Amino acid sequence: MVDRMRDVKVDGQFILEVVNTQRTPNHMDPRPEGKFGEAFAAAYAACAIGLVNIELSTSHDGGSPRERPDLLLRASGDLVVGVEVVIADETSAARVRLMEVQERIVRVFERTPQLAYGRVPHFTVSHDELAKLSGSAVRQLGDEFEAFLESGIMRLLPSGHLCNVFPEGSLARQCKAIIEFDRPTYAAVIAFARCAPIEPYQAILNAIEKKRAAGYEAAEPMWLVVDVRDPRGPFAEALEAVKAHGPRIDPFERVIIQDGFSHIELP
Repeated sequence: MVDRMRDVKVDGQFILEVVNTQRTPNHMDPRPEGKFGEAFAAAYAACAIGLVNIELSTSHDGGSPRERPDLLLRASGDLVVGVEVVIADETSAARVRLMEVQERIVRVFERTPQLAYGRVPHFTVSHDELAKLSGSAVRQLGDEFEAFLESGIMRLLPSGHLCNVFPEGSLARQCKAIIEFDRPTYAAVIAFARCAPIEPYQAILNAIEKKRAAGYEAAEPMWLVVDVRDPRGPFAEALEAVKAHGPRIDPFERVIIQDGFSHIELP
């Protein structure tokens, strides 16, 4: 896929030459952001279905950004289509908070790597509870995780042990936080916090329906790219379930759903 992406142009620039300048501010989140993120998702989808000589435009000739649809795509065979992009991710609020907690954990280990005691702790928290937290509550949760790491309790527990080590009344207990100790190795990745899994199937259907209901002004035929973004992927089973469900896709002629590992097309 990287070889195919290398020749894709976005606003006249080769996409892989500028992708690293367009990341989200959080280094734990590798996704391109904004208009470039939409273009990157569309480029990936176009390559996945075998298009070549792909050129994407994020703005009109006058310089104003394209909206509804988000992009104009040109490819070999005189193909010209408008492309709308949607992120099938209903965990965005939780993920932002998750990234903030991850940052805290990473900083603890960067400051005092000996705290790992040769182990990699995984912090699992409830998605529903995490999504409700305010910014100050996220900082409190980070404080509680950090205090646990610095307490030295890790060295007393065996690898593979699942436990709730947080006291009654703590925010971590409220968020159903559980600590799991991985195999006794210590890599540069250090530690991960993750949300409890959610079912992506409904998120994909909701994303399609939301975009179907939006108003569009396009002279060209329109495609919809549904980008399933989640570090717990891939979601091949969910994609196939959506295809079997056969949702309506009008006013789009084609819908491409991808998760970075596989893709399906509708109809």
